[in-house]
Amino acid sequence: MPQKALIHDVVTRWGSTHKMLERFLRQQQPFTDALASETRVTLSAIKPVLDHITRDVLVEKDTEPIPIRSLDYKPEDDPTKFKSGKTGRGPLGPDWKKELPKKTDCPHMCAYKLVTVKFKWWGLQNKVENFIQKQEKRLFTNFHRQLFCWIDKWIELTMEDIRRMEDDTRKELDELPN
Repeated sequence: MPQKALIHDVVTRWGSTHKMLERFLRQQQPFTDALASETRVTLSAIKPVLDHITRDVLVEKDTEPIPIRSLDYKPEDDPTKFKSGKTGRGPLGPDWKKELPKKTDCPHMCAYKLVTVKFKWWGLQNKVENFIQKQEKRLFTNFHRQLFCWIDKWIELTMEDIRRMEDDTRKELDELPN
């Protein structure tokens, strides 16, 4: 993988958007190849990708909150209302992202998700790709809300329990008609 930092868009520099997109498109395939090369994404698959990302890319940017659609909202899956009986975690306040690094007794992790959407159909490409990306964001948001609120259901699982559940799911999927 080429050792080049990703270029950032600078509004005061003419042409920087073009250069940023050009560099990203050149670097996109190595990222995709590294993450897609294994059936289970392991640290050995992710490490070359993470080594390639410079520190300034990982600096937290101001993010806008993702609105939760009323159809997706369930009070039992609301992290601002949930409190775990087994871990004591929750409810999450408005500044939970800033407070988390200060809590040394609370394990936390960062997950990177690579979503590639290619819909090469003239006239529809942008609309379809944007729609799919929006649905992916919605899917991930709902999943993470549920994951946090269901912590009491999974916090005590062992690796053997998880592997057994994976095997059971694999068997169920294999039995489905193609």
